[in-house]
Amino acid sequence: LTVSLGLILLLGITVIVFIRTELSDWLIADMQNHSIELASHYAETLVTPLLTEDFFSLNSLAINAAKEHSEVEYTFVTDFDGNVVAHSFGSLFPTDLLDVNPLEGEDAYSVVVLKTEKGRILDIAVPILSSEIGAFHFGISTWHIEDEIERVTRYIILILFLVLLAACVIAYISSNAITRPLAQLMEDVRAVGSGDLSRKSTVHSHDEIGLLAGSLNKMTADLKEITASRDELDKEIAERKRAEIELEASKKRFEAILELSPLATAITNVSGEIVTLNRRFTETLGYMIEDIRYPEQWWSSAYPDEEYRKDVISRWERATKEAESIGKDIVGDTYNVTCKDGTVLTMEIWGAPIEENFMLILHDITEQKKAEETIQMIAEGMSVEVGQDFFERLAEFLCDWLKCGIGLVSELTDETTARALALKVDGKQVKDFQYKLSGSPCENVMVNGLCHYEDGVIDLFPEDADLVTMNAKGYLGVPVINKKGDPVGIIAGISHEPLRLPDNAERILQILAARAASELERKAAEKSLKEKSHALGERVKELNCLYNMSSLVEKKDYNLEDIYTGIADIIPPSWQYPDVTCAALYIGEKTYRTSNYKDTPWKMTADVEVHGIKSGMVEVAYLEEMPQEDEGVFLTEERALINAIASRLGKIIERHRTEEALKESEERYRTLVETSSVGIQISDREGRIILSNPAHHRMLGASEGSLIGNYIWEYSVNEEAKESLRNNYMRINKEHLDPSPHITKCLTIDGRTIDIRVDWDYMRDSDGEVYALCSIIADITELKRVEEALSRHREDLEIKVYQRTSELENAKKALEEKFLEQKKVEKELLRQTTFFQSIFNSVPDAMTIADANRSIVMCNPGFEKVFGYSHEEIFGQNAKKLYTSEEEFERQGRLRFNMDAEEKLKPYEVNYRRKNGEVFSSETVGTVIKSPEGEVQGFLGLIRDITDRKEGEEALKESEEKFRALFDYASDCILLMKLGDGGAPVIVDVNAATCTMHGYSKEELIGQPISMLDDPETTEQVPERVRRILAGESLAFDGRHVRKDGTVFPVEVSTCM
Repeated sequence: LTVSLGLILLLGITVIVFIRTELSDWLIADMQNHSIELASHYAETLVTPLLTEDFFSLNSLAINAAKEHSEVEYTFVTDFDGNVVAHSFGSLFPTDLLDVNPLEGEDAYSVVVLKTEKGRILDIAVPILSSEIGAFHFGISTWHIEDEIERVTRYIILILFLVLLAACVIAYISSNAITRPLAQLMEDVRAVGSGDLSRKSTVHSHDEIGLLAGSLNKMTADLKEITASRDELDKEIAERKRAEIELEASKKRFEAILELSPLATAITNVSGEIVTLNRRFTETLGYMIEDIRYPEQWWSSAYPDEEYRKDVISRWERATKEAESIGKDIVGDTYNVTCKDGTVLTMEIWGAPIEENFMLILHDITEQKKAEETIQMIAEGMSVEVGQDFFERLAEFLCDWLKCGIGLVSELTDETTARALALKVDGKQVKDFQYKLSGSPCENVMVNGLCHYEDGVIDLFPEDADLVTMNAKGYLGVPVINKKGDPVGIIAGISHEPLRLPDNAERILQILAARAASELERKAAEKSLKEKSHALGERVKELNCLYNMSSLVEKKDYNLEDIYTGIADIIPPSWQYPDVTCAALYIGEKTYRTSNYKDTPWKMTADVEVHGIKSGMVEVAYLEEMPQEDEGVFLTEERALINAIASRLGKIIERHRTEEALKESEERYRTLVETSSVGIQISDREGRIILSNPAHHRMLGASEGSLIGNYIWEYSVNEEAKESLRNNYMRINKEHLDPSPHITKCLTIDGRTIDIRVDWDYMRDSDGEVYALCSIIADITELKRVEEALSRHREDLEIKVYQRTSELENAKKALEEKFLEQKKVEKELLRQTTFFQSIFNSVPDAMTIADANRSIVMCNPGFEKVFGYSHEEIFGQNAKKLYTSEEEFERQGRLRFNMDAEEKLKPYEVNYRRKNGEVFSSETVGTVIKSPEGEVQGFLGLIRDITDRKEGEEALKESEEKFRALFDYASDCILLMKLGDGGAPVIVDVNAATCTMHGYSKEELIGQPISMLDDPETTEQVPERVRRILAGESLAFDGRHVRKDGTVFPVEVSTCM
């Protein structure tokens, strides 16, 4: 009894010590690993907002990360320079945290333990994009673990006390209950041991002795049965043999299923050694079982990068432990696996125990990831257009993406009618189109959200006459919802043929609808702003003496000093008693008075405001007291007159300052043109060069000024190019075609041929008439040379891969001919044929096989999707049907499809024609099919449609240039800011209007706090405004700014994240 109590007490103390030490450290370490993984996840989501300087999203993510996890005390984000750009501390950030846990070099993470009033806090720092753009800090408190350990310790002490008490009571009772039946049981055992199998124990207690007595009785009965059941034993042995045979058959079926599995699968034993790989594993990754049999071989081969390999092993071991702890399979996770040939695949890997072994399943999701990235790229490409250009681009995108004839973007004018913002019908934009919602599929879209009718939409909506006019069959529409949740418009695609729903259609439509809603709201805000500007532009009516003021201002030989003096002299004759009237102008620190001026109590004044800021005063006085009128001794009309004079005087001063600023702007423009690194050329309507900057002269190897007066086509590479450029230029000036960039070749003065990119636009006079064309010309010869070198390198690499593949195929065939019987050869041939057919049919690009005469004998489903021909329509047809012209068909035949063509995979670009007549660009790879004897039997071609890729590249570049031009040439001040140290806004970019208005250069403003421009009296309002903006508000308020010369002027500010 004493020993038992001692053991119980020792066990309890051991458990308490374990929990207080080992378990505490283990829990904190586990929490640290989990927190590092969580911080890494948040760091990945912060890449895009940090790169785009989307500070609102950065702050939202930082605050949400702290709110979503109760144990998170704080979060903050730093940029590449170590500046805090987002945090969850509210208004003030403790700057001491910046030096506590800095990331060094290429550390994957860094953890520092902080001791605070709230207990220990783990400060976890992880890099954002490998520390190239910043870091994310995560503060995790351990108080909940420490509280839990304290609570568990108290429970264990209580349980230990109760167990000791119960043990004493039970030991006393059990000692008396064991002795008596135990002696009886010993006597019964001796009797059975002597051979008396009829003896039964009479002990019937319900404790272990009673169970032992029952077991003795059962053993005695079993011994009787065993001696009489030899036949039954033989029968049981036969059943076991039959079960073993069935088990072996089941094992073979499992191996067959494993071999035919469409997913890469591996079986490992308890030590981690790979014992089985299925065929799909080797086909996907290229490894044989000898390459990766042991875990060390697999880790080093599949994950050659040491840092990434450590991360993968850590993640896998953590997932294994979690699965074992809950008794379930390992949840799938995504890993970048390196194949034997060096290709990196994105794979989802999960595992499950199978008896004594373990099964790993690898699913290749590389193409799926690429598709998701493509969707994101399309959505971002649509986000750069604004205004009517955006709506027209959206309608065009719907037609191209859905492959339908009609793209519609409309807004609601009322509850029953919609107006088309952009409508593209069979390639043409239709203007001024309105339609009723009642009885149309658009009405269903407004009520039910996204609607898709693949075919027969006219039958479903017979009252919609517009559908009949459009010859509609398919329809896909989605509502445009504003921030209030109300529908404000519709995006729809309408086809003349059945309309199938593309992949990820709902997600793309949601992105486009959200972008369209934002554009509609921006359009409404812009309209409201114009109305307010017009209302503020209303001027007070001029009175009688304003004519004389205007005449005085128009005199060219007058300066401002003369104008101020002349205005002072003009004023007295316009008052009721001119003989006793004097006047004075106070402009800045100077005063301009009439010769008879005297300070009297009978005077009236009006402030002179320049850009809304008081800059002076107009004063009119009587030299003696006059009869009382409407306003003292003055008339109401005289009050209106002095106000008008003060207003006009303010405008004179504004005009003078504007003219001075314009002169400075013209000088800066001239400097920009002269120092630009790209060629700038202006040509008149006849094609003569009237301006060419030094960069353009250097590009063509011409001396300074020698290009002026020459025609632009004089530098074409040949006479044909000259004639083509001359005709196009005259056509542009006549028809006013939309400007579009183009790439061409140019001949320099010293005879070199260079590649250039030309971006151009019209120059118009004040009446909107075109008088010249401005071109921005960039030398892209080196870029072309690099692209050609890359193309040649890719061709050489593909040739080597093809040659190596051919060698392996030949070796395989030789081994099969030497060691396999004819029947196995036939089966293998059938399997290879089936495998080839599967690959042939699953390739998403167009793949076709033609005979020696270039007649098509086979095509895959991808061919039908790209060209629109079914297999039955194209079978036996000559490939000439696919080319844009017979000349192109013949040219490709001479180059690639002939009896002397080599068996090389050479990708090249060529234009093809679809069944519907549409011409598209492609990247084509072709090879010759030869018999074992070397005879040409046909040709194999792989064709990829690259139209969207080319259009996307051009659209992205054009959009970037338009956005920059909009920013630089906006008439209003535009400032871009970021949060600096302490949360104060710091200027990162400004436009020309900002520099002009405030009197600073762009270099003087960039990097300065916004408080530099704010009136000191309004500085205390800045922190509250910053807080509201970070909370997601868009603010509009009146404020005051200070120019470089110290003058203060009012401003109307609109700001948002």
